[in-house]
Amino acid sequence: MRLLVLGDSCSAGLGPAQAVYPSVLHRLLGGEHRIENHAVPGFTSADAARYYRRGLAGRRWDVVIVYLGNTDASRSVYKGTYRRWLDTARRGAGRGPVLFTPIERGDHILFSDRPEESDVATTPRDFRANVESIVRVAGRRGARVIVVNPIANRGFPAALMGANGPFFSMVGLRTAVADRLAGTTDRSRALVAALAAHEGGRLDDAVRQYRALLDRSDPVRSVAVNNLAVMLDESVGGEEPLALAKALADSPGAAGAVAAHNLGRMLSARGRHDQAEDYATLATERDINLYRVKSAYRAELAALSRHSHVDVVDLATVLTAADFVDYCHPTPSAHRAIASVIRPLVQLLPAAGTAEPDSGYVCVHPSPDASLDFPATMLAHFAIDQDVDAAEVRKAASALLDGEEDPGRPAADQGVRAGVRNLFRFAARHPLVTCRDDLRAWLPEHGWEVGRFPELYLDRLLRDYAHAAEQWGVGGLPESVRGQWPLDSTRYQHRLLPGLTVPPPRVPATDPEHARRILAKVRAQLAEKREIFNDCRADRIVTVKYWYLREAFRFGTHSRPGMCYPEWEMEKIVEGLFCALVIARRHGDVTTETHALALLDTMARLRAVHEKYAALEPGGADDTAEYRTELALLEEIGESETAP
Repeated sequence: MRLLVLGDSCSAGLGPAQAVYPSVLHRLLGGEHRIENHAVPGFTSADAARYYRRGLAGRRWDVVIVYLGNTDASRSVYKGTYRRWLDTARRGAGRGPVLFTPIERGDHILFSDRPEESDVATTPRDFRANVESIVRVAGRRGARVIVVNPIANRGFPAALMGANGPFFSMVGLRTAVADRLAGTTDRSRALVAALAAHEGGRLDDAVRQYRALLDRSDPVRSVAVNNLAVMLDESVGGEEPLALAKALADSPGAAGAVAAHNLGRMLSARGRHDQAEDYATLATERDINLYRVKSAYRAELAALSRHSHVDVVDLATVLTAADFVDYCHPTPSAHRAIASVIRPLVQLLPAAGTAEPDSGYVCVHPSPDASLDFPATMLAHFAIDQDVDAAEVRKAASALLDGEEDPGRPAADQGVRAGVRNLFRFAARHPLVTCRDDLRAWLPEHGWEVGRFPELYLDRLLRDYAHAAEQWGVGGLPESVRGQWPLDSTRYQHRLLPGLTVPPPRVPATDPEHARRILAKVRAQLAEKREIFNDCRADRIVTVKYWYLREAFRFGTHSRPGMCYPEWEMEKIVEGLFCALVIARRHGDVTTETHALALLDTMARLRAVHEKYAALEPGGADDTAEYRTELALLEEIGESETAP
């Protein structure tokens, strides 16, 4: 039996984690079937219809699973309805690869005064036509079609993918992001100052500063009205915050959606639940910045059940708001629930027992432009691999290291040199890299190490350490650590994305002094990285636009509790400690081994606390104080372990 998955990021499997429902379904079904996951983050129904009709419809599929709708009603260039006769004109008109851009985009998120775009990818009518075109063609070729009808997580704050998302205050989210924001005019700079006063508890100053920005109609005023309403609701209550939010909720665009969300939260806290539900619905329906399905699109999917070869799985009967990690991505347990509902629909089919010679689960990793250029992959789209000779990469790296300037400081370089400098800046923050000599010993050699994802360079080095530890028998970790941090060579090999030319593992450097330098750097970072001991849920939510895609590549899915705490920063520390442990054991350095194991145990306990509370609503009635108490206790333990 052969199964095809078409969808967006809710179905896409990136990296090693594979917590998404197609992978779970593969495990549940057992047997010698084949599942090909062709889901693409950001795909709309127009993209999927074109992609399927051009490249996949001619192949044999017993089941076609379609999970679309979250991106169609979101801000986009209008894509409309797929029509075969227009396809020739569209071919070759893709956006092309995303050009190389250093990972560091600047220290601040800038306020935008530009008018909001209001176009969405498809209308409900377009959406129905696109999905139905897949349904009809698949049916004519003998396939069963399973349509997953998404639901929106209405509890997630609105408009956070908009240009000014982090500048809006949200009821229930106590953020500390003002120091990461910057204005581009006197008014927007004054707005940032007001938000800083608000977050810092200087409420009288914040009220005065917010009110001073209400004197004209512009994007700054909209944010100021919203934030003033939220602050007054938190501090004094009464009717004024309701009136401010209600007036703004009638506005179009992001400000109206945010105000409707906040008004719904205010009304719910006052026991006016029917009105609160109305405004929560309004916020979701008006919000075109976040990828959340709208009711009209759900209705179009429900109507497809009239086709005899179609099963519609309505997620409204399977999931609740608690089953999402953000605005649309299901949690791992929700993915298991989705797979469990699909499984019996597949097992009832006559082809269910048919063995396939190429059985297995395959993620194809198409490009977001794959509908316009069928063979294209994400490697090309994101310019992950630069077409450059290894000797040129090494030469540029050596030149930077041999120069007088700091190889990790920003500079207006171009091409390979810019990629190498960006790589060095990124690598210098990892505990494994302790000095310039470390970089000199591990010169980058591949175009993909100096492209958009410099973390791939470190993944290669970490794979080598993990492989050596396995060969030498020195990589064993306590169960408490191993359960939280699976550090093995296979994991890092998977992170070196399919399609890259990756050399086999090499024997890494094992200088005993290097292990001690790593340990010293970890201790310094634990003293500096206060965010790993903080409740960061609110800050992570309001800045989701700026990290979620990169971390999806890193951890294999958007659907993970680690989205709500600084998981990657913690993982870097753990990776450094693991390398120090491997080196120490190789040389019988018991002191370094003991210190590394103690710190690894603390990090494992810290992650367990974050995982425990990550799924809970920040600022609500659920255990926020307990979360902070447990983090503070672990911070004290960490301070004692890092003391000289």
